[in-house]
Amino acid sequence: MNVLDKWFGYRRKAPAGKRRLELDCVVARRWSPDWTSELLTLLNILGLLVQEEPAQRELLQAACSGPLISVQDLTEGGVLPVPRQARKPVRPAAGDGRPD
Repeated sequence: MNVLDKWFGYRRKAPAGKRRLELDCVVARRWSPDWTSELLTLLNILGLLVQEEPAQRELLQAACSGPLISVQDLTEGGVLPVPRQARKPVRPAAGDGRPD
């Protein structure tokens, strides 16, 4: 995904994305000063991520070339089979902002 295209897409006069609700048609008429700060932060984060690509590549290569863990290893280690209580979805704590 092109993060910058996506970011700008939602801030255009005719924003990108589907219009399902009446509220989706309410858009800003001009550039918000807050958007300048958001854009600079986004560019900074993307720049920092690009700087980390060599280290990420090395980490991925190390993980891919490392030893594999077999089902037998997991069974012997007590990880498998997964206990019944671990299969139940965890309910979010009250007030964490996520929908139930």
